[in-house]
Parts: sequence; structure tokens; C-alpha cells
Amino acid sequence: MDPYTEAAINLQPPNGRPVHKDDCAYSFDTPDLQGGLDVCLSCFQASSAHANQDYTKLHFDNTGHSYFATVHKKRKAKARSDENAPKRLAIEAHKEEDDWDTQWGVKLVTAVGSEKLDETREPFPELLAAVENAESFAARSEVAAWENEIVSCEHTRNLNQSAAPDLNFSAPHCAQCDLKENLWLCLDCGAIGCGRAQFGGVAGNTHALAHSETTGHGVAVKLGSITAHSADVYCYICNDERQDPELRKHLSHFGIQIDDLQKTEKSMTELQIEQNYTWQFSMENESGEIKPVFGPGLTGMNNLGNSCYLNSAMQVIFSLPAFQKQFNVPQQFIADPINSHVTQFRKLADGLLSGRYAVPDVYDDSEVSYQRGIRPFALKTLLGKGHPEFSTNRQQDAFEFWAHVTDIIDNKIEGGRALTDIFRFQTEKRLQCLSCNKVRYTKEAQENLSVPVPIREKGEQDGKAVYEDVELSECLIKYTGAQTTDYSCKCGGKEASVSNKFASLPDVLVLNSTRFQIKNWVPMKVDVNLNVDENLNLDDYISPGKQDNEEELPEDEAGEGNSSGWTANETAVEILSAMGFPTVRCEKALYHTGNSDPDAAMNWLFSHMEDADIDEPLVIDSSVPSSGSTDNSAAIAQVAEMGFTPNQARKALRECSGNVEMAVAWLFENPADEGEEESAAVATEVASSGPVGYTEKPHNYELTGIICHKGTSVHAGHYVAYVKKDGKWILFNDEKVVSSSVEDMKKLAYVYVFQRVSA
Repeated sequence: MDPYTEAAINLQPPNGRPVHKDDCAYSFDTPDLQGGLDVCLSCFQASSAHANQDYTKLHFDNTGHSYFATVHKKRKAKARSDENAPKRLAIEAHKEEDDWDTQWGVKLVTAVGSEKLDETREPFPELLAAVENAESFAARSEVAAWENEIVSCEHTRNLNQSAAPDLNFSAPHCAQCDLKENLWLCLDCGAIGCGRAQFGGVAGNTHALAHSETTGHGVAVKLGSITAHSADVYCYICNDERQDPELRKHLSHFGIQIDDLQKTEKSMTELQIEQNYTWQFSMENESGEIKPVFGPGLTGMNNLGNSCYLNSAMQVIFSLPAFQKQFNVPQQFIADPINSHVTQFRKLADGLLSGRYAVPDVYDDSEVSYQRGIRPFALKTLLGKGHPEFSTNRQQDAFEFWAHVTDIIDNKIEGGRALTDIFRFQTEKRLQCLSCNKVRYTKEAQENLSVPVPIREKGEQDGKAVYEDVELSECLIKYTGAQTTDYSCKCGGKEASVSNKFASLPDVLVLNSTRFQIKNWVPMKVDVNLNVDENLNLDDYISPGKQDNEEELPEDEAGEGNSSGWTANETAVEILSAMGFPTVRCEKALYHTGNSDPDAAMNWLFSHMEDADIDEPLVIDSSVPSSGSTDNSAAIAQVAEMGFTPNQARKALRECSGNVEMAVAWLFENPADEGEEESAAVATEVASSGPVGYTEKPHNYELTGIICHKGTSVHAGHYVAYVKKDGKWILFNDEKVVSSSVEDMKKLAYVYVFQRVSA
């Protein structure tokens, strides 16, 4: 049959289906690279016919689909000017033809090769136009134009203004110092104070914040930012920029007519945009040079809009030999590669490790030429599917994302748990009644270690608090040291000594350092230097286990009022206590949220602050399973009462560490999930309870990767990764990859990754 006649009979336009035309489903080959991209005209998947691996032929061999649209792109020359600088905190949607010249064609693939067809003959003109104009997968997966949303809050909506003082706005200055710019007007009482020192040399002594902390007045407006159409309004109670729907009225209260004002200073958004453009981690090496690097294992990842948390985590994860061995292997045909975790992880491994994409960007004419990097749209979409946070374009916590990725590998990839075993180890909790001196040892499986960093202020510099340096050994000593806690023993004792040490240690130790303080009930990151050596020995922190001269507490003797034997996660208690929460509240929050995640516990605390019994001691009835238990009929029945099947309830409780409320929310977010049989849940728990990690000494580790963060919150700011390769540190700052000095950033890292050194 004539190929044009056959095509006219069998091919149909996409008719609303997303078309994969951004990159190959199996690799990061794109239309602008040599060879271009092929789009199947039957199923609209994209593939590339690269010399190393012809994925178009792989697709044909397994589907029989013969007709492909070919697309080649070439970037247009584009002048850069200050006129195009952004004026708002946004990623603007723009037309693709503004950046690229695009050529479309058609080819026919057969068992013996391929041939180019005449794209002007029917039915191809209509088909190509439909494919070209169809929404791409990437466009459907991301927000077309994202903008930082500023909303009102209860403090701006319910502002209670006091009597207006006599104010002179002709030459205002801070009431506490001589500053005449960066001034904030308290909308409660009219006091004028200077703001924080800002990026770019804007001075500030935080007197406006001090006024808020002294008076409780929350809302202020920046004087130099006010116009008839906009103004910077900040709520110190929420610790965030806010919108004041009645700003005109509130300013009129102080005799300020908004229509008469002109903007005289940069707004907070403009300052943040300027900071985002120039706010970089040190890109220099030890010689003070900026030295981009290229080649295998040195590929950068484009920021897809607040995706630096994903980029930094994946760079470190895929620097680990076990992950490279698992996923850096040839692709196999998958009917739906975009939704295959194995395929997308293999695609990422090839993208990061092959070196094919780690080449200078030919379109970059700047003084220092970086690489373009790969764009993991499909991976980001797949990993975020069904998750309330990771499915969005908002900034996320890189450490939480790391845990999310390992959980997906455990549950979605065959043999995945054997891979993530490299992170697993056991801690051993020793509890000793201080009256009868009997003991209990309890082992608990872990995948990472969170240690709070002590915060000790030692003075001020340039209006900012300065803190004492802390040694990692101090954090580990505190983590493994004994603490006294309330405990009700049947012998009459009221206190016990509790300590945690390591029963075993992993191949790869993931250590999360937490540096937070609570200010106005908002957790704020504090820049405390943590001194970490690149070589670490953990022999001193190993649990010796039960000694021959120690007598065990009976198994059923866990103390009055706590016959379940449940005890709070000491590390999480330490983190929450450092934020200012009383111990009784910390324990209660952890009990109700799975006893592992300080963030989840903190959110529970904020939503239960007004509970009448919030400060009552935690009482646990053995008949009521704790949130840490995932296999209990009572919790399953509670969830099933909401209309879900027992299998759905069982899986949701396992996903949410046994927390009923979180399990119900998880099911509403994953309505298509059919759950799991009881045998599967039991098998999962049995697998997780076995021995993991190394017990034999020495326990020597080498620091090989870190994730760093700049910003006041782990959900804002910017993440980068440093990875040690061949004895040298490489900085991965999205698509910018350079040989860099790590010493300063090592002290402020958020996540440290240590690999075990063979004896």
C-alpha cells in the first residue's frame, strides 16, 4: 500500500491529548540537539534516534507504529537588555516561536530502516499542524505563569487602630535611630521604625520588628513603597508579606492620602528579584576562579520553577555508587515510559552520568559559559503525583523530598528496598528506672539521622545576631547522651534515664542538621556554623547492649498510664523543645503524628494550641493503638467508617505511620489507589524489622555530599548540592556546575551524606 494512503487511513490528530514533544521519553535528547526528535503519530510519544541508542526503532519494534513527525529546532539570536528585566516575582509565559526556529517533517520507520516522506502531501499537513499546536506534556505539567501570591491575613483584615498621633511625614526617620530609608509605619499606632538590613546595601536595624515584639502590633507598611496601586505590607505575626484590603482607609487614619504618594524605594519583590539574580553560593574554587566543569557525572539540572530542592537531592543521590549501578543501565521498552518510575530513574541516570549533556551551551555568549543542563519535567511530575506538596510548583524541603524519593523506590520499584537498605541502620534506646535500676533496650530502624544544632548567641554584627560555632561531635554526644524523663514504674519510681545510641550503622549515613528558632510562633532558620570534618568515626556512639549485671524490666511493665510501652522519639522531642514547645506538648504531638517527623508534629501543635488538655500529661491506653502502629484493626475500622475499603485503610495507615487523620487525607488525595491486602502489609513490616546495617568496628565514614540552603525557611530560599568527585568538590547550582571550595558552605549545610569507608 502507498505510505500516504496508509497514513490517511490509520492516523488521527491528538484531539486534546497531550503530545510528548519536549524531550525523548527515554533520554534527555531534545529537538535542538543533533538528530532532533521524533514524535509518534499514533500514540504521540517522543523518541530520539541517537547513534548510541535508537529509541525510535525501539518504539517501532515493540508497537509497530511506523509514522513519526520529526522536529528540529534552532535558537534565534536574542539581544538582552535591561528593559527586559523582570518587574515582578513571576515566571512569565511566552510564545515558543519567540526563541526558536522550528522545522517539522515526517518519516516512515520500517524493519529495514527509515525514509523521509513529503510532509506537504495529505494527510500530513493537518496532522503536523495538530501536533505542533497541541499542548505539550511539559506545558500541561507546569504552571503557565506562576506568580508569588500575596494574600491578606486575619491581622490585616481585623486591624484595630489606636488614636492617630501627630506625625510629620515631610522628613520621616526611625524613632529609635537616624535612618531615613527602609522605614516602616506601624498601622496599629503610627510608630515609625527601620526594617531589616536588605540585600544590596539597604541599611536597617530591625527597630520596626522590635516595636512589634514589644507591643504585639503586627502590621506595618513600608513608607517608600506606597502608591495608589501598590504598597509593601508586612505582618510580623505571620512573618510574611501580606495584602491589606483596607490600606487606603488605614493610611487615611494617619492623615496619609495614598493618591498623593510616589514610590521612592525598591519594593520587597524588586529586592527579592534582584537577590535571586545575584544571590549565588560561592562559585569560586580555592584560587578564586570560576571554573565550569563538563563531562560524565557533571551534568546540571535546569530549575523548572522552584525545583532546586529536587535538583540538589537528585545530584547527591545519583552520586552514590549503588544508585548508579542500579539505574545507569540500558533502557528497555515500556508501553507507558512517562509513568514508569524505573524508566524515568534510568533516564535521569543517563542524563547525569553519561556526559552527553554536560557540554558548554553553544547559545550562551556570556563571559563564563555554563552548560544548559537537563530538564526533568517528566520525573518531577511523576514523583509528585498524588502528593499535596511535591505535585505543586512551590518550593519544598530537600530533606523531606529525599525521604519521599526513597519511599517511592521502596514501594514502586521491584527490588527497590534492597537498594535503599544502604541508608538503613538501627538505634537502640536504653531506658532505666532510677528507683529499681531495671532496664529495657528497644531497637528501632532508621533511614537517616536528625540532630538539632545548639543555638548560642554571642553578639551582633551589622545589626544581625552572631552565633557560636558548634562541633558535630557536640551534636552527636547530645543525641546519644542520657536524659532524665518522667516515668511511672510499678516499683514506685517516678523518673527514668533514657538514652539513644547506634545498634548498627549504614553504608550511607544521611545526617540532617536542624537550626531553627521559634519567633512569633514561626520557625526561623538560624545560620549557626557546624564544624564537620570530612572523615568521621562513630565508634564512640555504639550501644554496648544489655550488660550481664543489668536486670530487665518485665515486658508488660512500661509504667502506669502508658501500658502500651510507647515512648517519644527523643531526637524529635529535642528539635521541638529547641523551638520553645514544652516537653508534654512535644510528646503529645509526636504520638498523634507517627512519632518521627518534627514538622508534622509542629503542624499538629499549631492546630491544637487551644485544646483544653494541651498541657495535660499524655496518657496512653494499651487498647488504643499508637499512631506509630500500622497494623491494627481499630484504626482500620476508623478509616473504613469514612467509606473506604479495609485494603485502602490498611495502605493509607502504613503510608501515614498509623495516623488516622493523615490516612483519611491521604486517601482523599489518592482516590484511585486500591490499597493492599493484609499479607502485603505484614510482609512490608516483617521486611522492615529485620537486622540492617553494620555492627562490626571500625565505623569510619567519609563526607561525599552535602545539600546547602540559603534562606530563612527550608520552604523558601535556594538549595544547591556539593559532591566530592575524585577527591575534588563540585558545586551543582541548578545547571551551573563548577569546581568549587566547600569549606564555608560545609559549615552551613542542611544535609550531610557520609559513605562508609572499608576497613
